[in-house]
Amino acid sequence: RFRVADGGTLFLDEINSLPATAQAKVLRVLEDGHFERLGDSLPIHTDVRLICASNVRLEEEVAAGRFRADLFYRINVVTIELPPLRSRREDIEPLAKAFLAESAAAQGKTVAGLSPRTLELLKVHDWPGNVRELKNVIERGVLLEKEEELRPESLPPLSVMAEVGSGGDIRLSEVKARAERQALLEALRRSGGVRKDAAVLLGVDERNLAYYLRKHDLIGDRDG
Repeated sequence: RFRVADGGTLFLDEINSLPATAQAKVLRVLEDGHFERLGDSLPIHTDVRLICASNVRLEEEVAAGRFRADLFYRINVVTIELPPLRSRREDIEPLAKAFLAESAAAQGKTVAGLSPRTLELLKVHDWPGNVRELKNVIERGVLLEKEEELRPESLPPLSVMAEVGSGGDIRLSEVKARAERQALLEALRRSGGVRKDAAVLLGVDERNLAYYLRKHDLIGDRDG
């Protein structure tokens, strides 16, 4: 990576997860400005701007002996602290729209927007997985969505939990129906669309599975 990034910028995500041997190699490149490829004794010069990200406080990792102090002091020149997504909810809508456009293009789908209820659900969720979780939720929603707007029923189960936790009006029957549909979709995904295997995963026989597929208008989605 250092060789490819020569003359440019190299981004190392979750640098805190690097094993000790890799930390030593990164430190050596930063201090000496060169590295050696495996099986080659000739040093390769590299000049890069290094940007690192961590999902934990590196100071605490250093104190716990899990991260090299010398590497920490070497990379700790300018620090930008990014608050968790739940603390900057104004960023959820633009991020979700960007991920939606990206996912729709990658999957060849025509999903072009977020329904008002979907946007509301995204804004009230706590996002323990931060931006990465939001991106995964949007990607999965786009994959399941058939309409041109991303609807709550195409989202993972957070749509149910967030709706219950938001304090809004919601019927128990609606929660049950949405949870049933998500379970059916997940079973079909895991079974590769083979209904016999999906029925086993759900603990029902094939006749009951067919009933639930018709109930949730999923009968035409899978064969097998």
